[in-house]
Amino acid sequence: MRALAIATTFVVCCIFVHSDAVAQSTKCNNYNFANRKAHIVNLAPGLEITKYTFCNTDGARFQSQFVEDLAWKNTGSLPIVAYEVVTIKYDAFNRRLIGSKLTFGGISSASWTPLEPGMSSADGLLDHGTSYVLTGIAYINAVRYADGRVWTSDPAKLIEAVRRVLSDFKDVGELTPDTPQRK
Repeated sequence: MRALAIATTFVVCCIFVHSDAVAQSTKCNNYNFANRKAHIVNLAPGLEITKYTFCNTDGARFQSQFVEDLAWKNTGSLPIVAYEVVTIKYDAFNRRLIGSKLTFGGISSASWTPLEPGMSSADGLLDHGTSYVLTGIAYINAVRYADGRVWTSDPAKLIEAVRRVLSDFKDVGELTPDTPQRK
């Protein structure tokens, strides 16, 4: 039982702790589209994504990993208790591949202390294997402020903003994250 608890803790730490130090050291390998584009759509009041990048990298033991690095800033006047970041990925033919989401309970996945006004932070997502992503979009889907208010993105405003960014796409597809399948 103790071995299971230690193994579970190790796995959780390896998957979710992708902090500033890791984000700054990301080195893309040769398995990436040279003209890949990462777009940011900022609609959330008081919280702004300031950086979004993605690429395939060489992970531990020469296994490929798909890494998404994000940075954000609290531009409002209230501390932020939690927020949900969504990324939507598209292939080389402008077809939607997958939508991912991650909820941060404060500063980052490693610190659940509220994100204070003016404070910036960074974190990321890591997936094992190579991903054939040419275009990616990142946006904030929901925010919980320290005063208890919750803001959620307006689907009509979101689709309008994404269509402006991806003006050459015929169809931007579903903008909500995919729901993991239960076994």
